Amino acid sequence: MSTDITPAGRFLCELSQVERAQPRATVSRIAFGDAYAAVTIDGQDIVVPFSCDRTAIVERSQAQGIALHPPAVGEADGPIPAEIDEHTKWVELLDDLGSYSGHLNHADPDLTLEAIGRRVDGVAVVEASNGRTSLHFTINLRDGELPVAVPVDIAADFGMPGTPRKVTG
Repeated sequence: MSTDITPAGRFLCELSQVERAQPRATVSRIAFGDAYAAVTIDGQDIVVPFSCDRTAIVERSQAQGIALHPPAVGEADGPIPAEIDEHTKWVELLDDLGSYSGHLNHADPDLTLEAIGRRVDGVAVVEASNGRTSLHFTINLRDGELPVAVPVDIAADFGMPGTPRKVTG
């Protein structure tokens, strides 16, 4: 994990561990506020402070009637499977965005994540903004490749004039 991980990034890492424990993808959207995230889980929205760890995320979800499997305590269990399916890549994308969140401001000190969404067509959309400009970046969740340092790519693309390139992980 990056040493300059943001509070939102730490939250994303914890949420990725919750999602990893599920037999299928349950999180479809995360929208970021100043100190909280609005997370859509199985079609229901819950508001979760960035300070919540994986256990608290599950408890908040269960309090709203969303049944989730409890996540592992500590880091992810075992190696990443040889076959990367859409759910695995989604989990790894959330973890990557969280782990490298501090790198977003390399292009602009005000650059932050606004939202992350998973679409039914196997594409994830990451929205980033510096408060003046908002851009959308797409990640193919079906190509079998793990995302690596996506926030670094987003920061680099954000710093370029014109339309950002498609980020593929």
